[in-house]
Amino acid sequence: MELEGFMGKDRTAGVGSPRYACFREEGKLRVFLEAFRVGEDWLVAIGGGQEPHIGAVAIALPRPSLRDPQQISSSTSVFTLTGHKEDDLAKRAASWLAARLNRVVVVTAGIHLDRATATEIARVEQLTQELVEAFLSGQPHCAEVRDWRSEVRR
Repeated sequence: MELEGFMGKDRTAGVGSPRYACFREEGKLRVFLEAFRVGEDWLVAIGGGQEPHIGAVAIALPRPSLRDPQQISSSTSVFTLTGHKEDDLAKRAASWLAARLNRVVVVTAGIHLDRATATEIARVEQLTQELVEAFLSGQPHCAEVRDWRSEVRR
């Protein structure tokens, strides 16, 4: 998949290249996705809640699908910090992004919600999926930002 709207034709972008930020908020549920290119690959941070952090890191490598070699899939490895539960979220996001972008993708994930209910956790997972989809499709609430730090809502 080519993200011409995000990447343009410049294939040498890297650290210092444009950064992209997507945000979703529903009451106390706040989730953000920030992404930038590192050479041809992508570094993505997913965070939110009261204290964004790094709870898990996933790296996904694109590869031909085992079922249909004409399709791109991915292989993903995850490192989870002790006591954190963002491993599945990081793995799903990294796997899907690597397969869709056909690039190596590293995702960090850390969303802290005090006394989160099962319903809130499920909704955060949905919001995260929506952000990944928004990033891939270039939806209006996912755009290039000049000073990405000022865009993160805490």
